[in-house]
Amino acid sequence: MENKTEKNIITPKTGRYYVIGEPGYNTKTIWFAMHGYGNLASDFADKFKDIVNENTIVIVPEALNKFYVKGFYGKVGASWMTKNGRESEIKDYLGFLNNVYYQEVSKIFKPDLKINLFGFSQGTATASRWALQNRVKFDKLILWGGSLPGDVDYKKARITFTSTELTIVMGKSDEFITEEIISGELNILDENKISYLIKKYDGKHDIQNDILKELMI
Repeated sequence: MENKTEKNIITPKTGRYYVIGEPGYNTKTIWFAMHGYGNLASDFADKFKDIVNENTIVIVPEALNKFYVKGFYGKVGASWMTKNGRESEIKDYLGFLNNVYYQEVSKIFKPDLKINLFGFSQGTATASRWALQNRVKFDKLILWGGSLPGDVDYKKARITFTSTELTIVMGKSDEFITEEIISGELNILDENKISYLIKKYDGKHDIQNDILKELMI
């Protein structure tokens, strides 16, 4: 008779992230940007070059799970989580993100420092969970091509979003996040009395530079 028992152990893992800009005395705003499924942080970071100036830096963490996008070799992508070992993966990436935060933000001692958060596609769930963990106080949360995850505790979310400005961005031709899906999500936010801004653009499931600059600068 088979006696199979699942066990788990916490083991160190090296996480990678990119910093665009020079953290220092002049830094007034830090953006943390969460990439989408199959992206790598190095590529995703390129989208934020025009956001950076002497007062603003962008930090782009990379999901801990890597895979070959097609087949067994070639382009590599990263994923924040899957349904397999879901709770452990969420716990792991939240721990990683908190470590990145303390590593970088500890270099800047300014009481008026603005800390903002951006998530794209799969990264919207990651960004949302990090914001709702309430270990870090974010001034703004932008969810682009996605929305709050289905496991949100909306009572806690209502408290978080009294001090964190929530903006939801979607393309009118987004092949993953349709008008119907977003409408349902916005109804839930309305029912839970959570304030938000909505920004729609003519486009698909991608990031448009002009709108990005409008929202992040």
